[in-house]
Amino acid sequence: MKKIDKLNGSAGDTNPSQVWLDKQDILQRMHVSSSTLQKWRKKKLLPYSRLGRKIYYLESDLLMMLENARVEEEKSGKKRPRAFKRK
Repeated sequence: MKKIDKLNGSAGDTNPSQVWLDKQDILQRMHVSSSTLQKWRKKKLLPYSRLGRKIYYLESDLLMMLENARVEEEKSGKKRPRAFKRK
């Protein structure tokens, strides 16, 4: 069992707001590089928690970042991002 799975308890019974992901989880899910993930942290696009040298992310924050980056079609056919909404 992976260490992060122990933090989350049994992964099947947790909701996304309580699931912690580590760097490797994010890189695998999003298919992005380490430097992209670092840029997201630096730009404060993706909140994180640090324990020593290890960084963790809430799955709900990742989902919120994706939702906030959604692009919707305008009537003119141009795409524009939705307004940023933080809970």
